[in-house]
Amino acid sequence: MYLYQEQPQKQITKDLLIKNSLVNGGFKVRGKKAKLSKIDASVLVIASKYDRLVPQEMIYPVMEHLTCKDKTYSLLKSGHAAKQYSGILPYYLKEWLPGRSSPIQ
Repeated sequence: MYLYQEQPQKQITKDLLIKNSLVNGGFKVRGKKAKLSKIDASVLVIASKYDRLVPQEMIYPVMEHLTCKDKTYSLLKSGHAAKQYSGILPYYLKEWLPGRSSPIQ
């Protein structure tokens, strides 16, 4: 059972972290190449200044491949785990979301 659960995680780690295939054009979703240039939506790209697992140098190139009109890069002054939160909307989403979404009815 654990082998099945580990394989997708290992593949994603290899593709996204080691090969950086989303930026390099080789990442596939359901057999089709994912192209950042085809995204036609508002995008918030978040990096952490002290992230040793996924350094900002790996994340920022995403911005260069996005062709959407509304793209924002936010550099957090934290490490990798700071991106996780429990039930409270982080400040960077509180600032970014209001102009891009409607209130929940």
